[in-house]
Amino acid sequence: MRYVRCYLTREQIDEKRRAMGDTSQAVAQKTVSDEVCLEVDHLRMSFPLYRGLMKRKVGEVHAVQDVSFTVHTGETLGIVGESGCGKSTLAKCIMRALAPAEGKIVYKGTDIARMKEKELKPIRSKITMIFQDPFSSLDPRQTAESIVGEPLKINHLVHSKEEYNARIDELFRLVGLNPAYRTRVPREFSGGQRQRLGIARALASDPDVIICDEPVSALDVSVQAQVINLLEELQAKLHVTYLFIAHDLSVVKHISDRVLVMYLGRVMELANAETLYENPLHPYTKALLSAVPISDPKVEAGRERIKLLGEVPSVLERPKGCPFCERCQYATDRCRTEVPALKDCGNGQSVACFLYE
Repeated sequence: MRYVRCYLTREQIDEKRRAMGDTSQAVAQKTVSDEVCLEVDHLRMSFPLYRGLMKRKVGEVHAVQDVSFTVHTGETLGIVGESGCGKSTLAKCIMRALAPAEGKIVYKGTDIARMKEKELKPIRSKITMIFQDPFSSLDPRQTAESIVGEPLKINHLVHSKEEYNARIDELFRLVGLNPAYRTRVPREFSGGQRQRLGIARALASDPDVIICDEPVSALDVSVQAQVINLLEELQAKLHVTYLFIAHDLSVVKHISDRVLVMYLGRVMELANAETLYENPLHPYTKALLSAVPISDPKVEAGRERIKLLGEVPSVLERPKGCPFCERCQYATDRCRTEVPALKDCGNGQSVACFLYE
């Protein structure tokens, strides 16, 4: 039996609520500001490679290479690519869990890439993360109240016990959890409830940017839809900005305003979600989209499936030119020696491929 993901749009949720006579709970409309909230400029991140008893440095692993993009306030930027393409490393650099080797990370006009720990402290609360696995990202010994309330205490966001309790209750209700569950420990929650708890923790410090690192990949399909819809509702209410990292392109299409496609640490294509899915330009993007299942069996049976050549190269043996050249059917000698720059093709779409020069 084949299962097909089904997500409700905000308009469908509103319609269902109106049909039930519930007009007070209508979902707010999402708005994207012209203000640039986050800008990443020519970011690079590498890790030294050591061998032998003396730990001699023999090379470097280039996890992120020359990545640039901007994100506006209230926008969702989807980041997709295969495992090992640098998505999580990019996220850790933006959060400054890792200090990038080169480039800029500009948060609301301030470059945080070279900031010292003391200077970073007030900014850390404004860029938070929702982790992939709700079963391992929560301390099994802490209560739900303690997990959600810890950012409030660390960042001195509450000044009395009454204010603390009121804020905890507000956060629980915001993510659809009963405040009566605050004394429970993580093992007493389901997977979906644990992820809601993780979302509440990310919201506790009133952030401007939330990095969603594959937040639904470990959940059941029906629960995935609930969490995705919750994230959209929260964005409309709180006007937060999302960086949404995922493997599942159908999820990315549903939630993202723009999509950035990465391969071996580089940006292959950047475009509006609708444009990317209707008219992908890069051969890698086309191959990824051809693997996304379609609910209509007739359309699914008639479309062309693009099979990539070979395997993903080792991070220690990257191609000298375009990172995708060894698997691309259109590769030329130039592709094997030169790295294509990200070129603006109009309509908000940019692609790193010599085919579009």
